[in-house]
Amino acid sequence: MEQIKTVGLSGRVGNERSVESLKVLKDFLQSRKITVLLDESTSDALPDHDLEVGDYSRLGKECD
Repeated sequence: MEQIKTVGLSGRVGNERSVESLKVLKDFLQSRKITVLLDESTSDALPDHDLEVGDYSRLGKECD
């Protein structure tokens, strides 16, 4: 089975619980050495992140 290397995250940014879930998921994926990309609107909801940002087209091309 092929390993997942890159995951794109997108979420309901108007919901505080969703934003918290995204943070937890981001940390989990990074702890597994998986590259995480954020969509543009999700990026705005997660200030101080150190992730690459892209539109849905980029996420579709680069994510496993």
